[in-house]
Amino acid sequence: IFFQTEIPTINQLFLIFGATLSLLIYQPHFMTTYFLNYGRGYLYIKENSFILIYFPLMLLLTLSSLVFLNSIQVLGYIYLMVLTSASWHFMNQAIAAMNLIQGDSERLRTLTQKWLKFSMMVTSIYGVLKFLELRGGTVNFFGLNSPLLNISETLLRLIYVLSLSLNIITLYKCIRDKLRVQSYIPWIAFSMWYSNDLILSKYFYLVPIFHSLQYIPFFIHRTRKQSAWRLKVIGVIIFSVLLIQIIPNTLDNFLTHEKEINNIQIIFVSSLLFINLHHFVMETITWRGAFKRL
Repeated sequence: IFFQTEIPTINQLFLIFGATLSLLIYQPHFMTTYFLNYGRGYLYIKENSFILIYFPLMLLLTLSSLVFLNSIQVLGYIYLMVLTSASWHFMNQAIAAMNLIQGDSERLRTLTQKWLKFSMMVTSIYGVLKFLELRGGTVNFFGLNSPLLNISETLLRLIYVLSLSLNIITLYKCIRDKLRVQSYIPWIAFSMWYSNDLILSKYFYLVPIFHSLQYIPFFIHRTRKQSAWRLKVIGVIIFSVLLIQIIPNTLDNFLTHEKEINNIQIIFVSSLLFINLHHFVMETITWRGAFKRL
């Protein structure tokens, strides 16, 4: 694209834009989670040994076995699990951001948080199902296809009406609780990510990048008082490129696979599945303790 003589098309410019954001924001946001957790010392790792030691080892063993056994269909189901669990991950982040804006003295009431979670979860279920339905019931993830789902248009309409109703009720409760105006922003953003306008376009793929925007500024804020903090930020970006792009793709180029999986960058895909799932699980502890007051 960079060296062609013709003027780039809108789709090509979108690819450049998306790839740049992925390189500088999306991929590094995974690595910041590793730095924030494994960088807290031996006692912290020991205290959270299941999430930081045993779970990633079990996940690594499972994915390695599936690759060895050519279990492409099972990997497709795992990707579907990543696609759906990402919604839960994004939702919890949005509610955490709302609480952060509210402050310790005006945190969201427990009942309001439950209504927010319920309405946002139904909204995201609609978004994911609509996303799949518009692509024939399956989605391609770097050559790996998710399992084919037969999605009913009637079911989608019912979920849409339920989502709209729940959001109206939740909005009423938030207004009654006198939330700060800024606190609505994460909720509005989340709803827009899963709206028809974004689902119907290629920009739905930018949702994980929108979600990732929290991490780089927070990581810079955490490290800027330390020596050589700029090198640490650059190091996170370089480390993410190595771990997510260069090493898996190099292994894919050198290792031989059966014909069935030869058209899939199987090591690259498996590494993305591993990092996503471990990232979701690590998020249950990342913002606790010393990180509670941000």
